[in-house]
Amino acid sequence: MTNINNFRGMLLEEAILFLLRNSGYSIIDYPDPNDDLIQKTSSGLKISGRGACHQIDAIADFFINPPFSNPTRLLAEAKCYSKNPVGIEIVRNAVGVLKDLNEFWVTRKSKIQTRPRFDYQYTIFSASSFTKDAERYAYAQNIHLVNLQNNKYLQHILDSIQNINSETFFSEKLSDYRMLIRDILRNKLNDRDLLYTLEIADITKFEDFINSCRNLNASYIAMANWKFPIFLVPAPNLNLDNIKNKTKIQIFWDDNNWYILNQLGQNLFSFNLPLELFKLYAEDEILTEKRAINLKEAVMSKIQIIIPTSEYEDEYRLINLELDLNWLKAIKAR
Repeated sequence: MTNINNFRGMLLEEAILFLLRNSGYSIIDYPDPNDDLIQKTSSGLKISGRGACHQIDAIADFFINPPFSNPTRLLAEAKCYSKNPVGIEIVRNAVGVLKDLNEFWVTRKSKIQTRPRFDYQYTIFSASSFTKDAERYAYAQNIHLVNLQNNKYLQHILDSIQNINSETFFSEKLSDYRMLIRDILRNKLNDRDLLYTLEIADITKFEDFINSCRNLNASYIAMANWKFPIFLVPAPNLNLDNIKNKTKIQIFWDDNNWYILNQLGQNLFSFNLPLELFKLYAEDEILTEKRAINLKEAVMSKIQIIIPTSEYEDEYRLINLELDLNWLKAIKAR
């Protein structure tokens, strides 16, 4: 029987991939005939590294290729523990995989190497916290950690995953569930008919998960001050067409999450900062008002997001969110 934590982690991975599809990422389902780095096996996808093949099922390629850079390939791993924090052993594995994949490149004197080359990025998403050792090690090794705990706009998805227990499913093949969930989410298929094809005891719990993903529909990986990736979750019923390409914003911290508001005070997004950044400005893991102001000005003065256009399919626009410095000065003057 599949471990319940592994099963919940798989569901969270599929939710993240589904939400990121509108942020310029193309999910990899099957190997490209021209890409011999990825293999399809009975247990899922495997990527060839310098020393071994690594099973990684949550893979997405970014559609923009910056000048003087290889294409970016995102490797996502998700953990959905009920209470326990994610430990350093998970990060150690990610570091080893990332190193092996990025080193898998050889040159030959006889001919030009035609194998595609990627810049791999590894991100670990978690519904619970991370241990301090895991945080420090990940920060030092350029592994991105995204803590989704207590994220208001993601809470329904996280709750629906936690409601699925070991008595809900019976199949031992995690890959069967993964591809089924992925097809249903992406293609808006008849959920119940497809779910009946697998041995599922409580279909309503799976339907709740699927509906919660569809209701949120999209999230975005943005860059703060061109340096720090942050995971932006849009507010319910947010119409992205109403956000101008250059928008002044305000940023608030409510002791649990960060929120981005427009100048009218309307919620746009919620997000969590990279943990090491947060703790750099916090005192004993408590963010004082003064330090929060300094953090906003130093780290979050500019945030860039790539979102799809509503007019044309497969076209995107760049949104620049700029911190309203007049608003910030008014807070400082209080």
